[in-house]
Amino acid sequence: MLEAVMGKMARAHAEAGESKPLHAGLSALLLELLFRHALQDEARAGAYTTQRRTMLLETARKHRSSFAADVSSFEVPAVRTHADAFLRELRKALRDRLPKRAMLRAAVAALREAGLPEDPWPYVEPQLERHGHVFGFAVTGALGGARKFVVRNGLRLMAMGSSDND
Repeated sequence: MLEAVMGKMARAHAEAGESKPLHAGLSALLLELLFRHALQDEARAGAYTTQRRTMLLETARKHRSSFAADVSSFEVPAVRTHADAFLRELRKALRDRLPKRAMLRAAVAALREAGLPEDPWPYVEPQLERHGHVFGFAVTGALGGARKFVVRNGLRLMAMGSSDND
């Protein structure tokens, strides 16, 4: 099942033809991390490493004033193509297969390597607001604000912590 879901992601990424280097780089980073950590497929992960590096470095070099807007408008191509149904399918396929801390640290390291902001929250928050309902995670109202605070601080702790345990 995971192979099929990852195939959908890879096809959507290839077909997306992202016009913004940041979007192409973040999509490639996600594929790289999932192939490496969920499928332990280093060859396929490596295929996205070069693209991720190139696109994120290009974004960092330009120091564009639209960086925050570009981050908040990013949507995983497969989600854009297949909507919430794809997220449900991905969640089911990845259940208990992700070393979350290791993946988060690898993502932060990739951002650091490119010279982009390393705080994971600006990259995660728009996705959480856009798709949190799929996972039963409402982010509106007072309770939503508290949940976002917990997630934001949890991300920071996971990214900085010393253990690779989930």
